[in-house]
Amino acid sequence: MCEKGKEIIIDRIESSIAVCEDSSGAFTDIKLDDLPCGVKTGDILVFDGEAYVIDRERTLSRKKKIMSMQQKLFGRGAPKKCGTHEME
Repeated sequence: MCEKGKEIIIDRIESSIAVCEDSSGAFTDIKLDDLPCGVKTGDILVFDGEAYVIDRERTLSRKKKIMSMQQKLFGRGAPKKCGTHEME
């Protein structure tokens, strides 16, 4: 299958396929049946030598970092504007 310790991130799920990105930026399709039950977009998976497992701690840390960057970029609770019009 692949080498032990290999990490991937679930980029998106399309039907019964998870489109995954590895550390080099390459994308690969993996059947959901070959991944842990309940995987979702954004999950970081690590191959343990036999199967992929969800690294919940790193996934949560990554999501918090992304949310923090979004808050810095867009501000908290500020109305979004497009030109001179407010967007909902």
